[in-house]
Amino acid sequence: MKTMLFRALAPLMIAAFPFAALAEEVPLSVTMDGAVALQASILAEGTLNEAQVQVLKDIAHQKAVVVTCEGFAIDDARFAGVFEAAYPTDAEFDALDEAGQIQLRSVMMLVLGTFLGGNLAIASTDAAAWCASAAEEKGQTDAPNRVWAD
Repeated sequence: MKTMLFRALAPLMIAAFPFAALAEEVPLSVTMDGAVALQASILAEGTLNEAQVQVLKDIAHQKAVVVTCEGFAIDDARFAGVFEAAYPTDAEFDALDEAGQIQLRSVMMLVLGTFLGGNLAIASTDAAAWCASAAEEKGQTDAPNRVWAD
């Protein structure tokens, strides 16, 4: 009986070990980033496409860096241009009924806020490392959706 029980449970026990080991090796910031991205995608579902969500994620990250780290600022003109790219054209927006327009605006703000709050929380786990990483990112002047001032 013990042998049969062991044979039945062995695959489950073996399968559980890699996940336990992996869970210990994944930095908290990575786990948090995944959780934030999941929640944002749930909020965006049915209203925003992946490109729009990515723009909001990039903007929120850069804004969180400005709030958390020394030596960073937002370029207002870049911000306006990048943020505007996340919205539909005027004709597409006007084609939505009032409820659709409210839905779009609400979801945009909720997703942006989710990413901003998530990034601030992630930064708080190790602000020095997060700011050092942001300094390297800032050097990538051709990065898409860049809104940092030079």
